[in-house]
Amino acid sequence: MFKWLWRSFLFISVSIVAAEDSQSVTIYTYHDKPPYYYLNDETGEPIGIYVDLITAINNRNDRLDFQLRYLPRGRINVLLSSGQLRGGVIGVAPQWFGDPDMSKYLWSDPFMMDKDIVVTRPGLELDYQSPADLQGLTIALANGFYFRGVTELIEAQVIESYNTESEYQNLKMLEAERVDVSIVGELSFRYFLQQDPEHYGQLVVEEIPHDRFQRYLFLVKQGNSDQSQVMNQINQAIESFEVKIQ
Repeated sequence: MFKWLWRSFLFISVSIVAAEDSQSVTIYTYHDKPPYYYLNDETGEPIGIYVDLITAINNRNDRLDFQLRYLPRGRINVLLSSGQLRGGVIGVAPQWFGDPDMSKYLWSDPFMMDKDIVVTRPGLELDYQSPADLQGLTIALANGFYFRGVTELIEAQVIESYNTESEYQNLKMLEAERVDVSIVGELSFRYFLQQDPEHYGQLVVEEIPHDRFQRYLFLVKQGNSDQSQVMNQINQAIESFEVKIQ
């Protein structure tokens, strides 16, 4: 059922490589989860929002070949800090990569609105208004992710955190009442709820979300190279792109 979990071993570092008549551009995602990037149960092929967007970008041109690959967030961070990552990253926001003024990387137009929600175990009475309301609770979070306001409280040791490999594991820990709360993507939670309403229907979604944001794609700047044409093609595809949940 949840076949995307096996992807944690994948690593392909090739990015923009000149070929005879075209260029291959590798775009990475660390969101190895439905409905963003996961495997079709029947065919085993990657599907999801990010796959659809990369397909739309490729359909816009015959000179560039965009390839989508999974890479854990921690590995992406290492490659970015060492200057070894070539290509780009999809489904992210500037503040998550220390680039609030969008000057460090070359950013696309936003391609979707999204939000993270606060989900609690059955029976926990929590009227969530802000991260401060989570003090004294135990929380399960996907490893390597930053959560505005919550990460800081974890570092201050006022929230006890359990790091997991996926939002699926977070929800299983809530269901088993091993933790009090988790923060997950709303679209992912809807997917899991649809797949297994008996179990996930017992969990409580707080009315106020943890965060609302737009998702972008960024390219790592390549010295003096002019990447404006590449980004123009990406933005042309984004302009007519419609998010579809499979």
